[in-house]
Amino acid sequence: MFQKLFLVLAAAVLGTAVWAFRQDAAGMEMPQPGPEHKLLARSVGKWDSTMEMMGQSSKGQMTVELGPGGFTTLSSFTSDMMGMPFIGRGIDGYDVNKKKFVTMWVDNMTASPTLLEGAYDEKTKTMTMYGEMMGPSGKLEKHRYVTTWPDENSMKFEVFGTGADGKEVSSFTIAYKRAK
Repeated sequence: MFQKLFLVLAAAVLGTAVWAFRQDAAGMEMPQPGPEHKLLARSVGKWDSTMEMMGQSSKGQMTVELGPGGFTTLSSFTSDMMGMPFIGRGIDGYDVNKKKFVTMWVDNMTASPTLLEGAYDEKTKTMTMYGEMMGPSGKLEKHRYVTTWPDENSMKFEVFGTGADGKEVSSFTIAYKRAK
């Protein structure tokens, strides 16, 4: 008997809370994507890629979709890396509190997500992101991602990591052309 009474009371409290929230939310304005989000949205579409790594070249594809509310982009990348399939997924957004662009990247060759943040330079049409990811040493290493947009139908993406001497080195470059 007590359990039934408890369930009835819990349902009544939950119903009242939902009703109150809906009343408050009814007058609330939904956030809208800003100029930074629209900048990210220009990558939406299908892209053909050519990756250059350690003197080898491989072809691939990337699809970029707009995320919920237009606040993020969701990318799906497939290629061949040194004779092995490479599959990666990314989420790119803009953190309005930090006033920085943010990226989360995962792939089938890295055991931990990579988190990066950075800025866009309108004059050079370049996004530069900084973060740490697991390196060949088995330790977290600093990385820098640089993306440039020469025009609406091409992008260049470069990843820089940490060399054996502790200095920054180019890990690989990907040239993207919008698929037709």
